Amino acid sequence: MPDAVQRTEDALLQWCNSRLRLASPITAETNLLDEGYLDSLLVMAMVVYIEEQFGVMIDSTEISPRTFHSVRTLAALVAARGTQ
Repeated sequence: MPDAVQRTEDALLQWCNSRLRLASPITAETNLLDEGYLDSLLVMAMVVYIEEQFGVMIDSTEISPRTFHSVRTLAALVAARGTQ
């Protein structure tokens, strides 16, 4: 995995784990939606964080269960948007 993608995953994991305050931390592959970790307010907070932290804009069409499935899918979006 490229270093930039790993750093993105690490930053997103840190953000998620600090916000969610779970007994055990999530991983990059944890299903954020099916497990009930994200609600609409947390999704929007995460969008703002990603846009500010990584300098990429997330279009409203990209706010979907497929994109927000896991930290790994979000990191892939950030990587793809960063190369455009």
